[in-house]
Amino acid sequence: METLIIHTEKDKLQQIKDFLNTLKVPFEISKEVAETKSPYDPAFVAKIQRSSQQAKEGKVTRIAIEDLWK
Repeated sequence: METLIIHTEKDKLQQIKDFLNTLKVPFEISKEVAETKSPYDPAFVAKIQRSSQQAKEGKVTRIAIEDLWK
């Protein structure tokens, strides 16, 4: 038995499933593969998104270049 991994758009998935059924090829859809997984920790992503939103709202602290080494 061989393993085939197919990367496709969601709208074409049903056509591929129908084709495999027609050929009587057993297949399974892994939720882990089907969902886009991020290599980043969700807590970290939330923290970065929160920080980005704060920056857009102007809730930042600015330090002059002259004051960096004091």
